[in-house]
Formats: sequence, C-alpha cells, structure tokens
Amino acid sequence: MRYVDFIQKVAERSGGVSLGKAEAITTATLRTLAERIVGGEARDLAAQLPKDLQEPLTSGVDQPAERMALEEFVHRVAARGEVNFTLARQGTRAVLETLRDAVSEGEFDGVLAQLSQEYHELLRPVASR
Repeated sequence: MRYVDFIQKVAERSGGVSLGKAEAITTATLRTLAERIVGGEARDLAAQLPKDLQEPLTSGVDQPAERMALEEFVHRVAARGEVNFTLARQGTRAVLETLRDAVSEGEFDGVLAQLSQEYHELLRPVASR
C-alpha cells in the first residue's frame, strides 16, 4: 500500500478528517504502538510499510515494550496527534484497521498477539480479512 493510500484510508475511517489530521493521527498511533510492542516486531511491521511510515515505528525500538491499557494508549495518541480523546480513539482504530490491510496477515497477527484483549475488542466489529 502506498503512503498516500494509507493516509487516505485513515482519514476515511476516522470519520472524514483532513489528510493532515490523518497524518498526525497515523504518526502518533505508530509511535505509540512502537512503545507498546517489542522492538523486533516493530521493525518487522515497519519493513512491510511505505518508507514514510517506518520512522515512527523504528525510532525507539531499542527500548523495552511498555505495557499500557488501551485508554493510556489513546491518551498518548491524543497528546501526540493534538486531537481530542474521541478522535484519537477513532484514529487508533482506523490506523490499526489500515495496518491490517497493508501488511501480511501473519505480521498483523504478530502485533495483535502482543496486545491485550481490549485492543482486540477495539477492532472486533470490523470483519476479519
């Protein structure tokens, strides 16, 4: 998936936000996800994404994975993306949905395996691949 297509999908899935807002939400979500999963998984995920989406995932990969509840995750996305909590939650879901479309099923499953059930429930209403 090309970078522009990824951002357009996030914009649509976030309720029709601007492309600039979708970029901010995407970067914030990927950076926060990189803090949440182990470095090797973040690198593997980044390798399947367009170059412009790789940096947020790989900039802190040498740090240990940080456990955080979904609410804390969304608060970090909101702060980084400079959006309110509701939009950050919609955006987090949109980014995860778009990641599912952009990377191999095995890679996405590897990421999901590191996330608690509440993250899975965020995605549950969406039909699986």
